[in-house]
Amino acid sequence: MSEETVEKEQPDLVAEGFTRFTLEQPKAPKILWGRPYQMWGADRKVSYLEGLAYALNHACDVIQKERDELLKLCGLKERQLMANQAQVAESQSTLHTEIQKLNEDRQKWNESAKKMNERIRELEMNERIRELESQVDGSHD
Repeated sequence: MSEETVEKEQPDLVAEGFTRFTLEQPKAPKILWGRPYQMWGADRKVSYLEGLAYALNHACDVIQKERDELLKLCGLKERQLMANQAQVAESQSTLHTEIQKLNEDRQKWNESAKKMNERIRELEMNERIRELESQVDGSHD
């Protein structure tokens, strides 16, 4: 996968305020060594440049080690996210199943309540009919 593809797929990998290094960027500015450096002899310049090279090499080594640790951390976080994603999917599936079961139970209860209401109306009507019949029978006596 090319760097351009990664950049297009995941533009948030570069933190705000930072730019990704590319080979098309202009070269670093020329070092202005200053008068004291220019006045030094060859041995002192070599000694200074060796020290500078050592310091830069050490800094690059520290940066690389930090980068390696960050890459490990990113890998761990990515695995953790994947595991969490699987857990969320499982939880959603379980939740969906529970909701479906609750809805089925509610539908059964609603049907049962509907039948009970119909039976109550039927009994109330029968009671009312008996009352009316007893009134009619009582009025004939």
